[in-house]
Amino acid sequence: MLPQRVPDGDPLPAIIYRPEDGASQGAILIRDRSRASSQRGAMSDSSADAECWGGLPEELCRGGWQIIVPDRVEWDPASGAVIGPELSPAMRAALSDAPTANEAVTAAFDEATETLALICLGAAGRWAPRMAASDPRVTAMVWILPEGEESWMARWELPADRPMRLLLVASEMRQESLALASDLFSRFNRVCELWLLDWGESGCAVLAAARERRALAAWLAAAGKEPGT
Repeated sequence: MLPQRVPDGDPLPAIIYRPEDGASQGAILIRDRSRASSQRGAMSDSSADAECWGGLPEELCRGGWQIIVPDRVEWDPASGAVIGPELSPAMRAALSDAPTANEAVTAAFDEATETLALICLGAAGRWAPRMAASDPRVTAMVWILPEGEESWMARWELPADRPMRLLLVASEMRQESLALASDLFSRFNRVCELWLLDWGESGCAVLAAARERRALAAWLAAAGKEPGT
């Protein structure tokens, strides 16, 4: 559990990986649970996350990264609001000082963490700009198999108050996602890279190969050191 409580007063469950010698870089791993839940049946969110991300969290942790994988779907990070029964005015006032879900996640990183990266799968990438806005240490985003409705994708923007790096990972097996990735690349090409794979229909499949995970880890390490230009 993260020690910070979100607006409904509950602690925010998460899987946290901390390197033994401390970390100057951190990453938040978020995936589209709605799609995964329908595919994985009764598998718990924690188990599904662990299987989907494969060895990525452990590999990054061994490389000196602190990793947080939020393990909750009852809140919408796009707005920081909790999905559920409306709170009474008295309860809402009592919780007015509670951080949003975004802030609760980013605040859980060690104070020594200098830069943060967001790694998103599928539709979860729509949350990235709002999460980046909650902490100025977020300077890199990875969006694997971008997915989303045109109405809100047109409003998807990178924070303008800091140097940013963006990596888009697309697959030839997902033409709609590839088209979206191509559009984003054309909009943000000054600070963006686009990786095109000829395999990997799902985001989990893209991460299945150790080769791809090593390449991703190398990109993250470089993005944490290079200013966006």
